[in-house]
Amino acid sequence: MKQVIRGDRSVWFVLWCLAVVLRALHPLADPPPDLSWSGGYCADEGFWTHDARNLILFGSYGKDDWHDRFVAPLVHWSVYGVFRVLSPSLAGVRIWAQLVSFFALICLAVLLRRYRWGVLAFLMLAICSLLVAYQRLALLETAAILGCSAALLFWDTAIQRRYILLDLGVGALAASTLITKSTQVHFVAAIFLAGLILSEKSGRLRRMVMQGIGFMAVISVWYVRIRIPNRMLLDQYQSYYAFQQGETVFELIKNILLQPVFIYLNRMPLIFMTAWLVIAERIVLRKRSSGIPPVIDFCIIWLVSGLMFFAPFGYRPLRYYVPLIVPAILVAAWRLDRFIHDSVKAGGSAAGVNFRHLAAVAFWILIPVGINGAVLLDALVFSGRYLKFQNVPGLSLVGCAMVVITGLVLTAVVLGKMRLKPVHLLLAVSFFMALHAGRLTLWQIERTYSVLEASRYIGRMVPEDSVIAGQWAPELCLENRCTAVPMWKDFVNYRDPFHRLGITHVLSWQYPPGDELQLQRIWFPEEMRQLQRLTVFNIKKSPVVFWEVSAE
Repeated sequence: MKQVIRGDRSVWFVLWCLAVVLRALHPLADPPPDLSWSGGYCADEGFWTHDARNLILFGSYGKDDWHDRFVAPLVHWSVYGVFRVLSPSLAGVRIWAQLVSFFALICLAVLLRRYRWGVLAFLMLAICSLLVAYQRLALLETAAILGCSAALLFWDTAIQRRYILLDLGVGALAASTLITKSTQVHFVAAIFLAGLILSEKSGRLRRMVMQGIGFMAVISVWYVRIRIPNRMLLDQYQSYYAFQQGETVFELIKNILLQPVFIYLNRMPLIFMTAWLVIAERIVLRKRSSGIPPVIDFCIIWLVSGLMFFAPFGYRPLRYYVPLIVPAILVAAWRLDRFIHDSVKAGGSAAGVNFRHLAAVAFWILIPVGINGAVLLDALVFSGRYLKFQNVPGLSLVGCAMVVITGLVLTAVVLGKMRLKPVHLLLAVSFFMALHAGRLTLWQIERTYSVLEASRYIGRMVPEDSVIAGQWAPELCLENRCTAVPMWKDFVNYRDPFHRLGITHVLSWQYPPGDELQLQRIWFPEEMRQLQRLTVFNIKKSPVVFWEVSAE
């Protein structure tokens, strides 16, 4: 691989400061209400900090059925460490997320400084509105991004400098990421697939053995200390998640056909459309020795394995795909830089490739273009009558239009063998910057503090010994000292929770995709009839009703 310039240190320092400021600005503000159709990114912060909060405030993990320390032990103990210093609070939760994000950015900066296109990639990572929004939240995906970034840094260093011992770290970090977020199994698969495909034959076996030893060492400790003693509880959690994904063959086929990734990429058309182009080139054109750095080949494998892994899922909100934004940005930045590099070398970016192959690549690009074009047509001509586009939160016609335009431009570049100039790259990056900077600016101008205000209001309204239940309970108890009881049918605390846990108050989120109040009245009809409404909070532009259990 050709060694490339690393860039000026001052440039990297400015970019890293930009990334840090964007993730640290107004930490107590609510996440954007249109970030995703799923509301899980709002309330999950409370779920993944529940045990640490209980241990600090009450000296024990509590009697309820939800124990995040078994699901994500590394996250639990790191959150506990932050809470020991800052006390359990929304500020402590967000500071944990920021620290994790900062370490991930450091890993990526060290990695990308090795490459000519690294400055462009890190600029995109720094300002990408989706990454900024999610990396400000205490979610498992935030921790998973750190694990993947560190493993990628170790992997690339081991490849470049032939440090076999670093492969132990690659395996250990992959295992740690898997323990943190089980859906990252595709990242583990990508590591071992990359070992088979990309490693030199002479050291392939030794490298994979070392990665396997590092992986099994961490997994073995987790299995003995966490999995075996808590098997029944973890199986209960897992059965609920499995139920969400669908069980019949028909459901799996339907999920594969209804790929949400083509709508999710509306937030970042340039990144995902360019990455989509590179995937097509590797599959259709089979560019095996075309100057592609090993780290880019690894990111392609990571991205493809992730998209294939999530394809059959029934429940796959945007946050599941967020760690895949990292390889997508790296691949896109490399390809945008390569457009210019290939054009400088006589012949253009597609020289020497027959038209049939070019047409196949163009067809691949036109898949998301066609899907988004259909959404535009339905929304503008038929008022959303057929595709029900207007009923999907977090999407926009502008995003669909940008995907269509970006895809058509890329298709013209591929089919037309256009010679691109540096000014074209500047225009593309300016388009990306304007899109994401504008979105971040709007979020800051329109920011709200609904979670913070609701949590403090509850602390003033009810006694400290109150027991508050509902999916929003862990999050809305972060700014007070009430006991939180996450409650959901067939998941946690659904077996006689009112009497067993002494519930005194209930939170019911009337969010259109899943009205919690309606479900609670089905699950607990007798108990819900005895509730008295105290107030209503507005979170994610939907009412959260706060009830008190009647003494009668």
